[in-house]
Amino acid sequence: MAHIKACRQYGDLEANYEQFRVLLFQGGTRSGKTYSIITWLIMYAIRVPKSTINIYRKIRSTVASSILIDFKDVMYDLNMYDSSCYNKATMRYEFENGSSIQFMGCDDAEKVKGVPSTISYLNEVSSFYLEDYRQIAFRVKKNIIMDYNPNMPTYHFVFKEVAPRDDAVLFHSTYKDNPFLEQSQVNEIERYKETDENYWRIYGLGVQGVSKETIFPDFQKVTNYSEVDAYEHFGMDFGYNDPTTLVGIKVLDKEHKELYIKQYMYKTGLTANGIHDHLLFLNSVTDDVLVDATAKTEITYDNLITADSARPEIIEELVQRGWNVDKSKKGDGSVYAGILKIKQYKIFLDKGSAELIEEFAMYKWQKHKNGIDTLEKPEQRKDHLIDAVRYALENIDSHMPYFFGVA
Repeated sequence: MAHIKACRQYGDLEANYEQFRVLLFQGGTRSGKTYSIITWLIMYAIRVPKSTINIYRKIRSTVASSILIDFKDVMYDLNMYDSSCYNKATMRYEFENGSSIQFMGCDDAEKVKGVPSTISYLNEVSSFYLEDYRQIAFRVKKNIIMDYNPNMPTYHFVFKEVAPRDDAVLFHSTYKDNPFLEQSQVNEIERYKETDENYWRIYGLGVQGVSKETIFPDFQKVTNYSEVDAYEHFGMDFGYNDPTTLVGIKVLDKEHKELYIKQYMYKTGLTANGIHDHLLFLNSVTDDVLVDATAKTEITYDNLITADSARPEIIEELVQRGWNVDKSKKGDGSVYAGILKIKQYKIFLDKGSAELIEEFAMYKWQKHKNGIDTLEKPEQRKDHLIDAVRYALENIDSHMPYFFGVA
């Protein structure tokens, strides 16, 4: 076996994995964290027989072009890679001592729920959702390892739920911790000191910044939604395996236009009948009863609910049951126009609306295939409550065109 080539993160892991269950590696670009973590995992698999190590990316299709390349590079550097030990279909590498390293994506939710591990490594965890982390963590016997560039907001679950744990430890690194970089690479990174302050903070210094892909980088969490003196508009997005959602919005036109948002429904498995029952339930709850972690709504049969036009049969059934439901406007460019309309406002989210806050925090523009530029399209991930907000906003300044493009 060749000499181990790794940065300081290797030593951080070796010195702390027995004391801490969760090990977080925050750092800038080219700090060596991914390569060093993979090297340590390989060495752990070799010295601890029958270890099961799962390495996760948010999207499985990105594994082959990212973390799997790093794994093979390390194995070749160690003169250990044997192609007969790797199953391409399952993305699983088997060692002679019964240990294994398997690569997975969180977009296969059912598989994530069914796979135990000795150690799990969440690569680029900034793109993961809280539920991804929880489902993985439930099934880990020993250690959970995460790495990330700090290009996510401070209310991301890593900062809110994981880092504060008493059995978690956080390590910070930058490109200066990687002695294997060429000077040309160092120069390229340091160029951003003068050209892009936010990019330099995230990828150079490895400290908190805001990714340019983040659609709603600024919003506030509030507890006074019910006290906001403004007419409440409602929006609904339909789902079954995905959640059916209902939001209320209130708009104040002050020195700055303000948009207050509250979630009232976030439930899977609802038919039209179930939605009807849930609307009745929401309207009858008292102040001391919580529904989906949110308080009551005053929605009645008279209140207009603007709903997802893709499900006209559900709208019709709700109308027949007496609800004032109308279909949303959709057309080419309607999603982008709706996002721009939301961005016109200073945004306030009800503090008890957990899924709403997560969606706004994680909503990002798609990246161009060049990996650098962004497109005027959001990533197709969790947007069920945001869609409902867009629908509700159709009734604000309704005399103005809501979407553009080809109808």
